[in-house]
Amino acid sequence: TIIETTDETLFSQKLKDALQIWKSEGKKGIWINTNSETSKYIPICMELGFQFHKILSSSKSKSTVTTATATTEIKIENENENNDVLVLSQWLPDSKSKLPLGPSHQIGVGAVILNPLDVSQMLVVKEKSGPAAKYDLWKMPTGLLDPNEYVNEGAKRELYEETSLTATFKNILSIRQSHRGNGATSDMFFLCLMELDESSGDNNACEDEIADIQWMSVEEYCNQTIWN
Repeated sequence: TIIETTDETLFSQKLKDALQIWKSEGKKGIWINTNSETSKYIPICMELGFQFHKILSSSKSKSTVTTATATTEIKIENENENNDVLVLSQWLPDSKSKLPLGPSHQIGVGAVILNPLDVSQMLVVKEKSGPAAKYDLWKMPTGLLDPNEYVNEGAKRELYEETSLTATFKNILSIRQSHRGNGATSDMFFLCLMELDESSGDNNACEDEIADIQWMSVEEYCNQTIWN
């Protein structure tokens, strides 16, 4: 089904009719993807029973209404092809919704690099700003994954961005889960063992983020005041 209109009143009626048809056909979960170019439709969707579900980072996104077996595409002008997408959802049956919840976790990575000349030492950095800087903490290179980024890719990227060093991902040492993330999110942190590439050059701190880089004994790292 295609709704070819930019008129809000007509869109409202078309969507209302579609919801009745989908419900009579036994459809259950409905998702609507919208972006800044189609945001004028959001109040209409909310009035018809939709709720905020999640936000997706997307390039070349288009606005669609989706069910398990049918897609309704809203034909409107969209000049910006690099929009984040707001997903709305509605559960049609008269029962508790079984739609999956929106994303609940942020994913972080930390790169553990042992000194190839002395494996009792690890690579640490000191940040210019943020929580670690507040506590004058030496830490391993860390950061959050980008959308659609794998853990091993994120660990390599964060290491390079903070130190200009390149390394090979070896394995995951541990995974930590906590419920102290930003806002209402939980946090999952992957501790990754990395091995410096032979072709990797000298470390060079990112001027915007990192104040200093050094090798530190693992024992000294673990005995920093903040951990005690």
